[in-house]
Amino acid sequence: MLDAASRSPGVREQRLEQIRAAIASGTYETPEKLESAVDRLLASLAAEEASGN
Repeated sequence: MLDAASRSPGVREQRLEQIRAAIASGTYETPEKLESAVDRLLASLAAEEASGN
């Protein structure tokens, strides 16, 4: 039942509007964005450790 509801045009349009609003406000997160952030954090921590800080 929920699967059928998720395919209805009204529900899909509502979800698209939520995603558009999140993108516009800069709060939309994707797995790729999170992976990139984690990679940068780990690189930063490794650099600090290598420099002795």
